[in-house]
Amino acid sequence: MIVTANLALYWLFFGKKFEIKTEVKNMAKHEKLCSDLCDKLYDKWTNDYQSEALPDKTEPKEHTLERISRTIAGTSIALVSMLPLPLRRKRTAYLRMTRTGKEVSTEWYESMFMRPYDDTRIENFECEVAIRGGELGGLTQEQSEALSEVLIDYLFTSKKPFFPTYLYIKKEDDSIWFEWLPPCEETIEEKLTENY
Repeated sequence: MIVTANLALYWLFFGKKFEIKTEVKNMAKHEKLCSDLCDKLYDKWTNDYQSEALPDKTEPKEHTLERISRTIAGTSIALVSMLPLPLRRKRTAYLRMTRTGKEVSTEWYESMFMRPYDDTRIENFECEVAIRGGELGGLTQEQSEALSEVLIDYLFTSKKPFFPTYLYIKKEDDSIWFEWLPPCEETIEEKLTENY
């Protein structure tokens, strides 16, 4: 599902430059990492949360994984929607996630050594995830909030966290840096293979 969401997003942003054959070929590693991420989140979610926030046990695991996948893809697209046009055109951008207590904010940067672009800050990343969980994942409010917590915990406790359409760069104190992987980029597969 995440590949499909990314293909649609890439076509929207880049239209004429878009070639499905190249994109699907370059997304094989990305799709595998997305699938692994959904499995990890599902396992953590089912082990760490109270009954009202757990996925529906009557539903097959594959359906719940699809709900997680749609939520993550929607969140990734929401973050890219905040990407300033000059950075999109340059095809180089960095996303910084910063955790303060239970809240996580995100901002876009042209370089890790510059100040963030104005008006690109998302104050409550956890709310973005929860919103996408309800809208796209078909999850209840409790489930969406639990999935949001699970995702944030994964991102900030993993050695090399993976998040769709982004390449992990480094961690600093309570921050994580990701490089945006522009669509239709021939080197996506190569970069992902090197990093993960």
